[in-house]
Amino acid sequence: MSGQIIKGAALELTPGVFRLAATYGTLENPLTQIDTLVEGAELLPSYRRQAMAVKLGVGKGNNFIDLTAFRAKDDLTSVSHLSIRTDLVKPEENLVLGLSMGISRSNSLPFVEM
Repeated sequence: MSGQIIKGAALELTPGVFRLAATYGTLENPLTQIDTLVEGAELLPSYRRQAMAVKLGVGKGNNFIDLTAFRAKDDLTSVSHLSIRTDLVKPEENLVLGLSMGISRSNSLPFVEM
């Protein structure tokens, strides 16, 4: 997550060859900076951003396949509508899906007994 910090709770389990990781919490969301020629550079309050991530996979060591889902959404109730400039700072929502895998050079895979 490029060094992004989530303040909340996380869980990671690796029963056998299965891999599960989950986290939920609030992202560090600094003030939004608006830089325009008309209004000048201005720091504005922004919404609190809730985030959740889940990783499901199978494998061990360098032989694995993982599916990852990440979702972040601005909390509309986190700031007073009087203190935020809704014409400049809009609530946002993101969803990211990813697939990662690795295969080592050895002949045996950890989840296939030979």
